[in-house]
Amino acid sequence: MGLLGRLVIILSLAAVVSAAWLFRAELFHSVRPKVERVHEILTEENTGRPTAESLARARDKIDSLYGWSLDSIRLRRAEVASLLMAGMPERNTAYLDSVEVVGDGDRLTVRARLQLARVPPSLLGPLAGALEPWEWITLSGPLQVGGPGTGSWRIESLTLRSIQFAVETSRRLVAAALPDADGGAIRLRFPEGIVQMELRADGAMVYRKEAR
Repeated sequence: MGLLGRLVIILSLAAVVSAAWLFRAELFHSVRPKVERVHEILTEENTGRPTAESLARARDKIDSLYGWSLDSIRLRRAEVASLLMAGMPERNTAYLDSVEVVGDGDRLTVRARLQLARVPPSLLGPLAGALEPWEWITLSGPLQVGGPGTGSWRIESLTLRSIQFAVETSRRLVAAALPDADGGAIRLRFPEGIVQMELRADGAMVYRKEAR
């Protein structure tokens, strides 16, 4: 490259830098929303908390299974949480707050605040007198898709105040706390595009066909 070519490159770079400096405010306002949105998505993925945006993304992804003839798609933890809360009976969601899906391999593990108004003190034992109306709990158990549009989350573990209750006690507590939790199993509604769901630490894989 000759002297003239290098001079043209230097002048071009100087012009770009000068333009960027002169229009820095406009560039900042243009780029900032995109940067903030990327940050929101990454935050949602890390926290596993349900949002309206995550629910919309999850439904779009599930629709793409058929629209693009895909065999599977990946959902982030926030998208799994959003489907969970959208598919749970409303009488149950009224007793849950600050829900967060925690990555736990092949089990659905949720940390949330639970209202204890329906739970008889006899089920809580010595803890009953020390508890607040709303308490942080951790629920864990397998998630099963029963067919297109249906599923259930069967609780096998409930942890309250660092105490993990036995399986049967956990199920009794959940059945008492949530109006629509028969025997500790919570019925769920899913988009009909979900035929099978495989939980993973970072979210879930959703399939439109049964595994052979």
